[in-house]
Amino acid sequence: MKKYSILFLGALGLLATSCDDNHIEPAKPQQNPQEEILKVGNITSETAGVLASGSLTLGQYPNFGDMIPVMKLVSAENMPVGGEVLYHVEISNTPTYDVKATLTATPGSDELYYADAYEWNNAHVAIFGESQRERTVYYRVATFVELDGSDYRYDAPNYTAQGQLKETCIDTGVIVELFTPGEANGNSVAASQPLAGWDQTNFQGYAHLNGTFTLVNSLTSGKSYGMGAEEGTLQEDGAAIPVPGDNGLYWVEVNLNDMTYKLTQISTIGMVGGFNDWNVAEAVALTPSTDFLTWTVTVKDMAACEWKFCANNDWAISLGTSLGNLTQGGNNLQLAQSGTYEVVLHLNDVPYTATMTKQ
Repeated sequence: MKKYSILFLGALGLLATSCDDNHIEPAKPQQNPQEEILKVGNITSETAGVLASGSLTLGQYPNFGDMIPVMKLVSAENMPVGGEVLYHVEISNTPTYDVKATLTATPGSDELYYADAYEWNNAHVAIFGESQRERTVYYRVATFVELDGSDYRYDAPNYTAQGQLKETCIDTGVIVELFTPGEANGNSVAASQPLAGWDQTNFQGYAHLNGTFTLVNSLTSGKSYGMGAEEGTLQEDGAAIPVPGDNGLYWVEVNLNDMTYKLTQISTIGMVGGFNDWNVAEAVALTPSTDFLTWTVTVKDMAACEWKFCANNDWAISLGTSLGNLTQGGNNLQLAQSGTYEVVLHLNDVPYTATMTKQ
């Protein structure tokens, strides 16, 4: 029986060697037979430990083999002989679980059930990256009974427990993002948008900019980068970087090895795909919020097809792969059912996400 399964394409890794390797993939459509349902027994459970408290600091479980309490088995009556209760804890960055990881909680020496901390931290990193910022994690718990080597779902189609956690991962000391404090956010690091990084050198992402801004590599203390000798260059502790255009959304690219940056103002974000013959010049435009970080549109009679987000009616800056983890230049998104949809794109934090609500 696997104690940990993660529904992504590709292998997991704490450190990636390229930008693309840093990105997780969406779950494939389920290929296995439908879960077998247990028709007997009377199991009563309740949340415990971190699920009951609503908070998890994975740094408090730094050692291999550390276990995290999550559930309490209150009673199990009329069970089949040899049956053992297990819990599968699904965690995600969205309430729709577009991207998720599943951890198996097993019994300890008391009445509590525990998930492996090392595996949990790996799951967190796969979904959110290695940032030390506190994240909102959605969880739901399914009850299973292991019998004769097979797991049988007990509570289907419902879940035994559901909720949210405030969660931070183990600090590896690796610089995984840059922040963009400036005039647009009151020079607040916490209120600024992060640029996602790979190889501790290259960073990129969307940011609301206006007037001037700087780049910093920590929420609290760390290095600050400002304007170098000329536009497009950086200098440690340099002067604030001037924004070349109007107040708005920018695609920011940074290379700390070359000490360079590039700003591209985003004037439009649109949807393009099979529903409009991939005509990027006629992409369906989304409307931005006042801070340019939330973009919305209602698409009428959208055909089931593949599609993507694009910026400035061009392919140079685009988003794809999964609604729960949108990445620059990612794979095509999939719409399985035609209809009218309200689409909301969120660019305030990484990973970028979107929702599609059928009207």
